[in-house]
Amino acid sequence: MKKTIAFYSFIFGLAILQLHAQTIKTDVIYRTDNSTISGTILEITDDMVRYRKPNDATIYRLSTKDIQKIVYANGEVENYNLQASTIQGKQKKDISQKADIKNSQTNTSALKWMISGAMDLSHFVVDKASTTQMTLNPKVGYFFKPNILVGASISVKTDKDADSSSPWGGSGVWSESTRIVGAFGRYMQPLNEKTYVWGELGFGFGSYKVTEDDESYSFSASQFHIGPGVSFFLNKHVAIEAMLRYSHTGIGGQLKTNEVGLFSGIQIFF
Repeated sequence: MKKTIAFYSFIFGLAILQLHAQTIKTDVIYRTDNSTISGTILEITDDMVRYRKPNDATIYRLSTKDIQKIVYANGEVENYNLQASTIQGKQKKDISQKADIKNSQTNTSALKWMISGAMDLSHFVVDKASTTQMTLNPKVGYFFKPNILVGASISVKTDKDADSSSPWGGSGVWSESTRIVGAFGRYMQPLNEKTYVWGELGFGFGSYKVTEDDESYSFSASQFHIGPGVSFFLNKHVAIEAMLRYSHTGIGGQLKTNEVGLFSGIQIFF
């Protein structure tokens, strides 16, 4: 008697499981050969559909050329290979959309040169001593690989100070200028259609000159800089750039300076 009850309980359990499985809705792929595939759609690209069958961990792939339509579990229908006229219309629409996207995107693999001009201008007062500082940093670069830019740069920095306690004992008005010619490398990574983020590393050599009244002193100088930046493209060839730059400058083999500045400017790509 107990065995009979256990047997019927087992049969009843299987029936419940089968009924439950039938009530679970799945996506259905209708193939061009009129066969169907039930499962869960994982990913759809322009030419491929990735899906998984029920109770099967394997991921299958099917070309969209072999699909008539997909009926999703929620009832939504997506058609693929319909009549020839419909296909031609869809293809023309897709081509037009892709062309519009391509024209709006900036692809650095299609560009070869970059010219940029960045500037930092500041004025500050410390203990009644005023300082005006300006740095110009024009650059020209070449994409020798997609997203990888190398080139040459010029950095011209001027400081004009008015300080009654001048370190040279003169009238208290003195100026400094640093000119560096160097090379730089930059890696640019797209964030979206209009925005690229990048990191830059550079070094160079030049001169440092300080002038007070009629006296001038000149020294050799070297500089190293590094920092992140961002470029926002107004169109395919023109972008606005901003860079947070750390620079280390050695002057005359003795004096060393460390600075952090925010540079902004315009980039031209062609």
